[in-house]
Formats: sequence, C-alpha cells, structure tokens
Amino acid sequence: MGEPSAYDKSGKFFQLARYLRG
Repeated sequence: MGEPSAYDKSGKFFQLARYLRG
C-alpha cells in the first residue's frame, strides 16, 4: 500500500458507483 495502482482506482470508482446507486 502506498503506490496508486489501477486496482485502487477501479475500487474507488466502483465504490462511488455503488454509493450513487444506493
């Protein structure tokens, strides 16, 4: 943990999508 990875970005994206969908 510490370096930005594609997985981290995808995780945040999906997390935001789930938040918007509720």
